[in-house]
Amino acid sequence: MSRETWELIKHMETEGLEVQMIIQCAPVIAGLKVSNLLIIPEGQLFQLRELLKDSSISMYLLLKEEGRLVILLYHREWLQRMLGEPDRKAWLVKAGYKADYDSVRAGHEGISLSAVLARFRRRYQSYSRGMKDFPHEMGILLGYPVEDVEGFILHKGGSYLCNGYWKVYYNVSQKQRTFRWYSFAEHHLLCLLKEGRSIPEIIRLYQRPLGIVPA
Repeated sequence: MSRETWELIKHMETEGLEVQMIIQCAPVIAGLKVSNLLIIPEGQLFQLRELLKDSSISMYLLLKEEGRLVILLYHREWLQRMLGEPDRKAWLVKAGYKADYDSVRAGHEGISLSAVLARFRRRYQSYSRGMKDFPHEMGILLGYPVEDVEGFILHKGGSYLCNGYWKVYYNVSQKQRTFRWYSFAEHHLLCLLKEGRSIPEIIRLYQRPLGIVPA
């Protein structure tokens, strides 16, 4: 987070849902990133549904625990397309998601996204209860490069070359450029919110062909 963004946040009601959505998920709202986790109080669920209603962003409840919710915000078609990419598919099949690619109907691009999300939710909830190891497929679902997911596992989260929106192990300059776009989106979205724009308005304003980060 830049100093300018931090100064902007200091003068905003940071507990509000719309502010938190931008702080936690600005690249997704801006159409620059396929998905992100949003952690909110349980009491804000209805408001979140209203804010996302009729928008290009979907939500999937992963965990309800001690009055808080962990929710995946994602672009459905983009995520489905991304998980159909050969390297991501191979990674997930190896991680135990083979059935979710094999038992699909025609027209689903070789993957049942709902089945993948349901399986991941079970694994994530088992991890949160201390019953399973961390499900590293989270990085795949969040759109992190496969090479960095594998680097994180290999180095056990250490020895990274750059730490931004995820820990980077390869192609640092390219990913730093992506991080700068993400940071710009966060600052710009907060400015729009401060000017009185709502989250639904901002989502519509930022709609563009998905899956493209400017060079």
